[in-house]
Amino acid sequence: MKNPYLNAVCASLYIGVVGTFMHLMEKGYANTPDKWYSGIAFISLLTLSVATMGYFFVMKPLLMYLDGDKSGAVSFFLKTLGTFAVITLALFFFLFR
Repeated sequence: MKNPYLNAVCASLYIGVVGTFMHLMEKGYANTPDKWYSGIAFISLLTLSVATMGYFFVMKPLLMYLDGDKSGAVSFFLKTLGTFAVITLALFFFLFR
């Protein structure tokens, strides 16, 4: 994506979807024993999440950096990170007050 603000919003939405999914799964399977595939599911979700966040936060700045636009890459990354931080702080403020 070419918009750092949209990247931060998409990262927040992805986290919201995964968090909601995990909450719903916990409710439905709270009193069941762990299965052999629980670890596989956890590591798969972790890998998917790391790859997704890497795409949202690192992919575009890295390509810009490799193309020679070093200051633009740093600016893009910091805008994405800063927007994500504002969204995260806003969620904490509104959800945990």
